Amino acid sequence: MEIKIDLPISLHIGTIEYENLEGGFWRLNENNTIYNLNNLPHEFRQEGIRVAILLKKSPEDVVNIFMNGIFYEVLSIKKID
Repeated sequence: MEIKIDLPISLHIGTIEYENLEGGFWRLNENNTIYNLNNLPHEFRQEGIRVAILLKKSPEDVVNIFMNGIFYEVLSIKKID
């Protein structure tokens, strides 16, 4: 028996960046694919650090002021070398 589960979470490895647009926000760059981050913990708000990060797409009814793509909730994050 096969059970298929479509989970709204995903694991990524990339670099933390700061986008100075509309007041600024943090994002993950994974091989030139960008993930805008809603709730990046303060200790990871450093440009250029590499991380492994578990993300969940923010609900579509969540409003933000940035008007720049889809935002994701950080579920778990770890700095890597």
